[in-house]
Amino acid sequence: MTTLTSKLTTLPRAIARDVEPGMHVHFASTPSRSNAGIRELARTFRGRDPRFVLSTTGFHSTAHLLALLRLGRRYIACFFGDNYPVPRPNPLYDQLRREGAEVVSYSLLSYVGALRAGAMGLPFSVVASLRGTTLGEHLAVLGLYREVEIDAKTLSLVSSMRPDIAFVHTLVAAEDGFAVLPSPHSEGLWGALAASRGIIVTCERVVPAGMLAEHSDALQIPAHRVLAICHEPFGAHPQSVYSPARFDTRGYPDDFEHYQLWRSMSTQPDERFHGFVQTVLDADDGASGYRRFVGEQRLAALRETAAIPTSHRRPAMLPSTPPLSPVDPDRAGFHDGFARATEILITLAARTIAEHVRVGRFRTILVGIGHGFAAARLARDLLFDRDVDTQLMVETGMYGLEAHGSGDEFLLSQMHVAGAARLSNVEDVLGVLACGAGNRCLAVLGAAEVDARGRINSSRVGERWLVGSGGANDVASCAESVIVLTRINRLVPELEYVTSPGDQVRVVVTELCTFVRDDAHSSWRLRLVYPFLGGQPLDDAITVVRERCSWSFEVSDELEYAPVVSTQEMTWIHRHDPAGLAWTRE
Repeated sequence: MTTLTSKLTTLPRAIARDVEPGMHVHFASTPSRSNAGIRELARTFRGRDPRFVLSTTGFHSTAHLLALLRLGRRYIACFFGDNYPVPRPNPLYDQLRREGAEVVSYSLLSYVGALRAGAMGLPFSVVASLRGTTLGEHLAVLGLYREVEIDAKTLSLVSSMRPDIAFVHTLVAAEDGFAVLPSPHSEGLWGALAASRGIIVTCERVVPAGMLAEHSDALQIPAHRVLAICHEPFGAHPQSVYSPARFDTRGYPDDFEHYQLWRSMSTQPDERFHGFVQTVLDADDGASGYRRFVGEQRLAALRETAAIPTSHRRPAMLPSTPPLSPVDPDRAGFHDGFARATEILITLAARTIAEHVRVGRFRTILVGIGHGFAAARLARDLLFDRDVDTQLMVETGMYGLEAHGSGDEFLLSQMHVAGAARLSNVEDVLGVLACGAGNRCLAVLGAAEVDARGRINSSRVGERWLVGSGGANDVASCAESVIVLTRINRLVPELEYVTSPGDQVRVVVTELCTFVRDDAHSSWRLRLVYPFLGGQPLDDAITVVRERCSWSFEVSDELEYAPVVSTQEMTWIHRHDPAGLAWTRE
């Protein structure tokens, strides 16, 4: 075996040696992004106007620091905002645009495809998304996307992406440069291998050279592409690190309180952000300063509560229980109307998902972050008494999520990683199982706006920028069928900005009703109405829908007047989606 030189060094030394102003710096994304790398890059270049190109799948939590300090001239991602407890915009990125910085949005699969092409030395990657959208048009203006005709077929091409330096956070790394990537792998190694100068690895644990040979079957970074190995315990915090037992290295779960803290510090920098600056950015040792900022006891407690894989068992069936009235006086002091509407939206969506899976025999459900996840989990519970088996999937590489039990309301949490039946990556789950040939996948998405053609906007309303596509554009382009959750006042005749195409959208669920259509050329039919205003006659309920909806629609011959939400369903929602409901009351 060839003996490799030790690459173990400190993170400040690695950055001082290998990172220069003007570079394209990439932060590889699994649930364990190198937030230590972000913090040290900020410490090193704060106040120097380095004009980096910065890329990561999502600018959220700690990545806001790069924007707060104005370290980039271009920010590239699929998501800009905050993803806990539900996706929401962050005004920081509107401000960057106003100041003249470039904020470039991809869909998740096209972003990973661009990195793969870069790693493989190809000029383009063929993708099945972006066509017919404003998202694709904006990338085309930047020279990053084009469409070509080959054998009478239109192919979509995204230009390759090659960062200069990639930061990767790993579970365990050896001094000789080999490092094990935590699961799920999300973008995989494409971003890291695309980096022209090499990779800076931060890790939870360092082992002697050669010690990872027994794990040669695990997804590892090849040693010769690694510039530095840097020991950074809690280097992914506040994000999680999942650790299978065989690696003998304890991970830690998501720190939800610090997700909220970064939201607060980035939207209204106050004494807490100034405390972060003094304790971390101004410290002689940034790593120890960060541990002081978070609290050593808090970090130790997080490691002690790391998720342990759970058994895959059938939950108890939902019992039949008396329904709540449409307006329950006993609950009026606890829920405002918006929160009540959220409960109804989740319940109607869950029933719709369950019925579509039962009738259409969909084998998989691709769920997006937010209320769609709560609805899909409730649908899974509703389906168990009919002995219908379908798998919940997440675009980052999770398959077979438990719909109950130990899981929590945050889709990307370590709890769900530990409980998943199968862990892989974006191209496997999103590219093949959700969007590939014969996928038999039902996608469940949220939307800021939906127009009468079923097209989805999650990018911009007026001059206000939202969060971007994530994987929504990809699944809306290629999944067999799509169910969209939104508010009835967000149904518009025509979109100003099209994030995702509408051809595969078959159902739109709102807090008042459900619309269905057979295909992209069919008219919308009112299929279900909920007695939201207190049990009014059906004709009056239809009138309310017409008054509040800007679409033209027909009334289905099979129109149902929905039963009110049951006590059991309400109890389920409050147990499994408390964060989402809390956000609606902000």
